[in-house]
Amino acid sequence: MLLVVILAAWSLTSEGVEHALLIGRWILVLVVEMVNSAIETVVDRIGGKPMISQKRRKTSVRRPSSIVLAAVVWILVLFPG
Repeated sequence: MLLVVILAAWSLTSEGVEHALLIGRWILVLVVEMVNSAIETVVDRIGGKPMISQKRRKTSVRRPSSIVLAAVVWILVLFPG
């Protein structure tokens, strides 16, 4: 997926700053996913048997907000003003 993002950023924009914004934003999405997985592992290990409400609560905010923010950055860079 990251390779597709890099190729798209390179072909759709011409400036280095725009490349950095578009690629860096998706790298941050991947970092959020890794942190989310680490938090889930720790909570599962400490909490014993995971409850369904715990799993839903853990992923309810971080994942969608990072993806929406990445999409907003792409829209603002590709369609300025």
